Parts: sequence; structure tokens; C-alpha cells
Amino acid sequence: MGTPNAEKGSRYLGLLDQALCSGNWGEVAELARKTDKHASNRTCLTLAARSEAQIANTSSRPSTASSTGLSGLSTLVPQLEKAVSVGESIEEDAFVAGVCLAQIHWLQGSHEAALRALPTHIPRSGTLSSLPSALGWIEVCGVKSTYIRGTCLHDLGREQEAEDLWRNAVQQTPGYRSPELRRWTEKVIAQACSHFYNPTKSGHTPPPTVDALRAFSAWNGFWQRSPSAPDRSTGPSIGWEVSRRQTWWTYYLAQSHILHPEQGEHSPARQSKSRLQQYSELRNAAKTYESSLMSAMDFPKATQYNGEIEDYVQQAMMNWRVVTGTSWADSDLLGGGKEAASREMLDMLYLAATKTFHSTQILRSLFNVHASLGEFDLAMHAFDSYVEIISKGKTRAAKTGKHELGFDDDDIALLTAAEAIRLLCRYGGRDQAEKAVEVGKDAEHWLDQQKPVSADKVVGSSDDNKAETAHPVSHTTETVLQPATLAAAYRALGVSKSHWAALTYDTEARSGLFAEARSHLDRSLKYDSDSVETVHALALLLAETRNVNAAIAVIRPLLATRSERTATEAETHLRETQLLPLWHLLSLCLSAKDQHESAVRMCEAAFEQFGEPSTLFGNAASSLDPEKMALSPAISGGVVDQMDGYQKEGIVQIKMSQLTYVELVEGPNAAMDMTDELLALYARLFGTAEKLWTPKLPTTANAMPPPSRGGGTLRSVVGSIRPKSRRTSVEKTPRTSLQSLTPPKVVNGTSAGSTLGPPIAITVTNENGNTADQARGRNEHRHHLPFHIRHSHSAKRSPSGSNLREANTAAAGTTQLPSPVPEHTNAQDHATKGLSIARATTADRAPSSLPQIQHMNGKELPRRPDEPQSPSHIAARGSPSTSYPAAQRRRHKMSLLVRVWLFIAELYIRAEGLDDASGAVDEAAKLVEALEVDVGAERSSARGFFDMGWGGGASVDELWADVWSTKGDLALVRTLHFDAVEHYEHSLAYFPDHSNSIIALSELLMDMYEQKLPTEPSEVLLPPIPSSSIPSLLASTTPPTESQQHTTATRHQKVYKDPTPAELNRLAARDRAYLLLSTLTRLGTGWDDSEAWLALARNHELSGQVGKAKEALRWVVELEDARPVRSWRSAAVGGYTL
Repeated sequence: MGTPNAEKGSRYLGLLDQALCSGNWGEVAELARKTDKHASNRTCLTLAARSEAQIANTSSRPSTASSTGLSGLSTLVPQLEKAVSVGESIEEDAFVAGVCLAQIHWLQGSHEAALRALPTHIPRSGTLSSLPSALGWIEVCGVKSTYIRGTCLHDLGREQEAEDLWRNAVQQTPGYRSPELRRWTEKVIAQACSHFYNPTKSGHTPPPTVDALRAFSAWNGFWQRSPSAPDRSTGPSIGWEVSRRQTWWTYYLAQSHILHPEQGEHSPARQSKSRLQQYSELRNAAKTYESSLMSAMDFPKATQYNGEIEDYVQQAMMNWRVVTGTSWADSDLLGGGKEAASREMLDMLYLAATKTFHSTQILRSLFNVHASLGEFDLAMHAFDSYVEIISKGKTRAAKTGKHELGFDDDDIALLTAAEAIRLLCRYGGRDQAEKAVEVGKDAEHWLDQQKPVSADKVVGSSDDNKAETAHPVSHTTETVLQPATLAAAYRALGVSKSHWAALTYDTEARSGLFAEARSHLDRSLKYDSDSVETVHALALLLAETRNVNAAIAVIRPLLATRSERTATEAETHLRETQLLPLWHLLSLCLSAKDQHESAVRMCEAAFEQFGEPSTLFGNAASSLDPEKMALSPAISGGVVDQMDGYQKEGIVQIKMSQLTYVELVEGPNAAMDMTDELLALYARLFGTAEKLWTPKLPTTANAMPPPSRGGGTLRSVVGSIRPKSRRTSVEKTPRTSLQSLTPPKVVNGTSAGSTLGPPIAITVTNENGNTADQARGRNEHRHHLPFHIRHSHSAKRSPSGSNLREANTAAAGTTQLPSPVPEHTNAQDHATKGLSIARATTADRAPSSLPQIQHMNGKELPRRPDEPQSPSHIAARGSPSTSYPAAQRRRHKMSLLVRVWLFIAELYIRAEGLDDASGAVDEAAKLVEALEVDVGAERSSARGFFDMGWGGGASVDELWADVWSTKGDLALVRTLHFDAVEHYEHSLAYFPDHSNSIIALSELLMDMYEQKLPTEPSEVLLPPIPSSSIPSLLASTTPPTESQQHTTATRHQKVYKDPTPAELNRLAARDRAYLLLSTLTRLGTGWDDSEAWLALARNHELSGQVGKAKEALRWVVELEDARPVRSWRSAAVGGYTL
């Protein structure tokens, strides 16, 4: 044995301290021996070091060996007690030995002994302060003593002392300089977090206290400063110890509680931190916990259930609904706003799906998140998988009598199906409506499905000793559902059936569908009599089925009690927003009873229910510059800034109905004077039209121009080829407005340069084999063909129409694409110019700009700010609002603006302001052209122009049909009948089921049959026909019936001759009118159109079918008795849904 060396002793002592602080327990024994050899006065420290190594090695063994090892630690107790009691030991060494002794008592469950063994105070770093370690093992033992003392006090029931200890511990600077110091510091803070915030397993999440927030702040700060380390336990395993993942979970729950408005309204964290800080902390906790959870979980077997992942998904979805709801703005979130938050949620859900087996909750969450992003196809894919799993699970539950753990219960499944039906009916088209009916059948099957009593039990649940319920052996699912679930389910069934009834081609099934829908809605109203959604759907159904008095009786009680069941201001405004369609529907019901003044008051009441205009539209500003409004904190948005596109469109529809009532009561001129208010209202709700223009011009000289819809070419799903003449015209001007395509001045009722008039839907083959239409160069209307041959914006002419083409080219050369709704910032301009701006249009100029300021009922209406702040009165909803892609939002806005301009044009036509009406139509055409460019850039195919797509708005074809139909109305007022026919033909070429065009064209065709109009323009003369070829039986203007023709042909077979071409044209005109009208009256858009039935009755009369004519006229009288001034659907932008 060599001589002790003080220098070596100091060095080995430092190495021993490093080994202890680093947790290198395998090196401790050798370093302790060398330290005893060269520093014999540190035997107390080396004894404690060996004991620490033995404790650590004991905890790393299997559970059985570990329990045996803990009992073997008892041999260390006498040695440590002796070393601590010897007064010659250095103070730091005695402190270390005392903490080690207390740890052994603590591990063995002797909490009183552990408290007695713990030193009363932590010595200052003296001897070890000069060692290589910055603080060394003394600091580690100090943190360890705090942890042991706190847990012992808790186990002994001395909660107040433990609470004071944990409160002082988290206020100190956490240590992170060495692995063992980080490990014990983590334990201290985790235990403090668990002590101050401990959610129960039942799902109750208490509000975090100030001490809990401080503890979690220390936890978050510790991990920001401390390097990341694996979650390993080098010390003893205690059953009640708090794991790192559990601490992050409780931290996440605490932040989630602060986030929810109804729970954390008075939280100190909410009052002291901005929403951006709250969301940042929540996101950090979620990411850390998610990483720890997903790395620890494996894909389960079919019989296993990862409940921790399911709980995390449930809480994450609750938080997502809050941050993507209307009470939060994009500026409250990190970069990307709500859409980025939804994308992160999708990433988490798809990752969680890889750690679960057929999780219904994850599929349901995927359905909700995809739907909120406007990805409806993906949402329905997730829902289809959800329905398949739910149906199979219900079948298994019916056989086994037990409910599977983690499986959505009946209430959740039916609520999800109801939401899917709402989504399909609100945002989809005909195919989606048919899909909603199929989903409704699944929901009905679930309601009627027999459920054993034992199915209330849960597979895998340890609580199998519950008392049996007092149900019979078997009962239907409906008997155990919540009233709110039953109300939502039956409302969804009623919506799906009524929505399909309005679209089906089966006229015989329509009345039965309406009856079933009413039965379901009545049943839903019994479970929830105060449901605005149910009342709206039922009232709309009653109104459309001509039961106006019953509709009024359903609406009025709800409007009378609208403020009694609301508590907060946000809830009040939310309910008032939902009541807007009901006010509008009530006004239409009153108009059907010819109570127009009362209908006007209902429209005014719809806006007055919000109180001051600033509540609905935001604060007014002296300057209307949007940039200044966005930068000014004093200017805030209103309730309209929290509405979705459908709700905003509903406000515009109310204003349009109000103008219609004013026209009826005060005259068309008064309504014309209010059109500036309508345009200004649109600008406030949707912004100025400059934001809608996104021209996609070619970037290179040789780039192809935008795809054309014209020239009569066939557009397939892969694109189209532009005719050379049309391409040359487009190269001269990027866009050509409809004004440039107006036919030239008509002389004596015909257009100069044109050859023949409208097409007639009959094919007559000439001697050379060509059809008559081919010979005359006509365009044929092809009914119900979605991918039809498309007509050019200018009518297809014969070579003799060169003058018209030259006029069009000249007009196109001077036509540009201005914004129809320019943005004005000077409020004083309106005071000087007033309403004269809207009327000061020349004969060839449209009212192409908005008035300089908006008004609503004579009150100043503030402009829409670019980024409005969220005022306190804005309604805060917990559910996320549906956001569409930018292209779909633009389509919705532009299609609505097109309808607004065409509505204004119709007002001008009825007020005989034909030049202004022509200008309004031109403005609508410019918008459709711009939309056509956008759609063509995305989907250069016929389907892209024909399909409406998800999320509202109209298809490009339907908008063109509206424009051409209004153009036809304008030509008809000007007595340009053949131009009107031509425009109506263009309308039907784009949209074969256009009601107004069908009715107007049919009336003109029947006028041709009655010879009130010639079948062709008078300038174009038919070849001379010998008088001998005209049979005497056709001399009468009224054609014989089929029976009369048959009888006549039988009696005079020898003298019968073929009818003349003129007579064939007249018969073809009558027959084509019948084809158009009979088809329209079978459609959902025309089955209740009294004008269509009146025209059909006239057609029956002309055909000699008097009985059918009387039957149609009786139906007309019934429809007219309950006909509103505008369509019922103008009060139901989203159909039967809200």
C-alpha cells in the first residue's frame, strides 16, 4: 500500500464527483477506493458514493430482483447512520451521507425515518467548490432532498407543508448542468406540477391555479434551457412517480383549459398573456407530448386499444375547434393562421391513425377537419370508412351483447351522420343530395336497430359490477339516445328528404318525399322546440308546399322568444345571425299574402335586431381607406366579419327582396334609387371587386391565349381548339365584353347581316341529305347534355354577317376589363354627387361603378376593413367555420356579384331604363368572363365550366345562361323578338334547364305557331311554293288535333299532301315549346313555377288538349295563391340548412 498523495486524492475526488453527477455508477467503486487511499478523511463521502451506486444498480434490475435488492439496502443503514453521527466528518460529506440514508428509508416506505434522516439545511459549497464540477454532487443532493421531503410529507398527509415546499422549489432556478442534476430537478418540478394540478381520470379538468401556472412555467423554462435527454430512469422506480410524458400531458390539459372561453374566462394566464402567447405555449406542449407519445406507442393488435392516443386526439380536437372558431382570428395564431393549424391537426391525425386500429374517433376527426378546410371529397372518404366500421361494430355488438372499448357510441355516430347530411346538402350538388339520402337510410337503420340490454356493457372494462338497467331484453337504439341527438338525427333526415324532393326528376315521388320530410321535422321539433335549424327547415318546407299560414305559425313564436334563452352578448349575436333567414322567409310569406308593407318591415327588422348599425357592420370612420382602417385600432369589425359566405349572401338577398317590395309599393323608380345601397352592401360584405380580378395573362409572347368557349367547337375533358377567326379576335384584345357582342341595330324586327333566326328542334332532311339546320347554318339547342356544343359569345353567322363581325371587332378593340366595383375612399364625394352617380349614365354606358358611400335604411354604412379586429360583441362560436380554397371563395363572390348586377338590370328593364339595363348586363358579363378565365386555368375542360363544385356559387355555364337570358329579356322589351330568341337559345346552350329562358322562348315559339310572329325574319324569304302544294285543311291558323288529323287523313287519303315547310316550322315551334315546358315542370326548379305551368296550359290548348290545359290552369291558380314576390330559395341560400 503506497503513501497517500494529497494531489492524487484531490484529483480522484473530482473524478468521483464527476462520476456521481454523470450517473456513471460502474466507475464509482474504483474511484471511491482510490479516494479512500489518497484522501482518508473523505470516507463518509466515499461510503455515500458506494451506497448511491448500489441503489442505482438495484433499480436497474428486473422487478423481482429489484424488490430483493431494496431489502438488501438495509445493511447500509447502520454504516450511514454511524458516518453521519461522527462529528469528525466534513459538513458537506455528512450532508451527502444523510441524504443517501434518507433515500434508503424513503425507498423502503419509512417516511418518518426518511424525514428524520434528512439534513435540515443545505451547506454552502466549500470543499467541492474547487473541483472540476461547477456545483457538484452537493447541489444534486440538495435537489434530491427537496424531492424526498416533499413526497414524504405528501404521503404522511401533511399537505400544507408539502405545498409550501413545492411552491418554494419551483421559484428557484432549476439546475441543468449535469445529467443527475437534470434528472432530480425534473422530478421536483414534475412532482410540483402534479401536486398543484391533478386532473381526475373521469375527464374533469379543473382550472389551473396560480401555483400550477408557476410550476408549469418552471417546467417549460427548464426544458427550454436543458438539453433534450431520453426519458430514462437511473434511480428507483416508484409507482406514484410522475413520468415526463404525464407531466407534459397535464401541462397540455392546463393550457387547454385556459384556451376554452367558457372555462378559462377568469384565468390569470388569460388575463396576463396574449392569445398568441397562449397558443404558442399550447402548441409547444402538444408537440412535445405528441413526440413522446408516438415514439412510445406501437401499432396495436385488433383486440388492443391505445386509450392514451384516443384521449390526446379528443383533447386536440377540442382545442382545434376553439382556435379555428369565429372567436379567434388568424393573427392570434402563428404563421399560416387557421389553415396552418388545421393542416397540423391533419398531420397529427394521420400519424395517430398509424398507432391505432380502426379508430372511429380518428376517422370522425378527419371528416371534421377535412370538411372545415373545404376538402369535402376527402371528408366524405373518411366518413364512408367511418360508416363501414360503425355498421360492422353495431352488428358485432348485437351478437355479443357488449360495446367495444373506444368505439363511438350511438349518440356520437348519429350526430356525425347528421353533420355529414348537412354538409352534403349545404355545400354539394345533385350527386351529393343523392348521397345524403343514402346516409339518411343508414341513420334510419341505426335508429331502428335492435340493441340488447347487455350491449350497455363495454368490452375490456373492469367495471362489470354495475347494476343492470331496467330495460327489456331488447330495445331499439332510439330509446336510449339523448333528446338532442334525436332532434339532430330527425332534422337531418327531414333535410335530406326535402332537399332530394326539390331535385328529383320523379314527380310521383316528390309529394311522398315532402310528406316524410315534414314528419321527420315535426318529430325533431318535439325533441327541441327552440332549434332555429329545425324551425327554418320546417318553415321552408311548408312554404314551398304552399302552406304559407302554417309556415308563418312556425316562425313567429321563435322570433318572439329569440332573446329569452341567450345569456351572453356573443350568444345573442350568434342567434340573431341564425334568425336572419327566418326574418327573410317570414317576409316572403307575407308577400305571398299580398302584405307587402309588412314584408318590408320584416326585412328592416332583420337588421334592427342587432341594434345599432355599428354592431352589425362595425365602427364607421371618417376616412374609408381600407389601409387606414386596418391600421387604426379604434376601427373594429362587426358581426358580419364573423359570418361565412352563405350568411353574408343571405344579407344581400334580404336587401334584394327589400328593393323588390319597394318597387311594388312605391314604384320602380324608387327601387332604382336604392340600387346603390345594394352594391355598397355587397362591397362591405365581400370587399371591392378589385380583389376579385385575377387575370392570368400569357407570360410569353408565344403563350396560348385563354381557352375560348366560342366558335361552336366541341370542348372535351382534355381541352378545346379555338377557331382561327376567334383566336385572331382574342389576339387583338384579351377579353371581349358582352356589349361588343350585341347584335347590330334591328330594322323592322330583324338584325342586319344575319341570315336566319332561332333554331327549331326538328330535323328535316333535304334531298341532298343535309339537315335543314345545316343548310341554314343554325345552332341546335341540345337539351340536357352537359357537355354540349358550345356557342360563341357572338352568334354564329353566315358569310353575310361580315359587317356584324367587323362591328364586334371594332367594339372589342376599345373594350377593357375594368373593375365593376371600384373602391372609393372619399366620403364627401357622395355628399356632392349623391345618387346621381348611379343614374348619370349615357345611352351606351352602364352604371359600372359603385356609389361613393354605402347606406342602409338611410344610415351610413361603414366599409369592410381588410383585417378587422375582433370586438367584444362579435359572436364566439366553439365550432370551426368552413373555409374554402381561394378559387372557390372567389367563384362564390363573383357569381353573387353577377346575380346582383342582373337583378339591377331587371329593375332597370321594368323601369324602362333600357340603356342602364344594358350596361348592368355588360358588367355582369365582364365578371363571368373573368371567372371563366380563372376556371379555365384550373380545369380547362367542359366539366370544369359545367360543374358548380363544392361550396356554393354557380357554374360558369349557369352564369352565362343568366346573362344571356337577361339579354333576351332586354331585347324582348325592345320588341326585338328574333334577337331575344337568339339570346334565349344561347342561354339554353349553356344551361339547358334555365327556367326563365325556357318560359320566354316557349312563349315566343307559341307566338310563332299562332302566327303572331313569323317563324323567320321577314327579310329572308322562303323559295316560292306553288299554291297547289298547300292543302286546304291547313288554311286555318289553329292546327287540328291528332284525332282530327287521323280522321281527316282517313276520309281524304287521296287528296292529302305533305305540309309546307312554313307549316312544319310552326308545328315544330309548338312541339318544341311543349318539350321544353313539360321537362321544366318536372324538374325541381320548375315544378312549382306558375309561369311555366301557365305556358304549358297554353301549349295544351294550342294542341287541342283542353282537359290537360284546365288541369294545368287549376294548378296555376293554386300556385299563384301562395306565390311570393321572389323565389323561396332566396331566403334559403344554404337550402334547408343553416
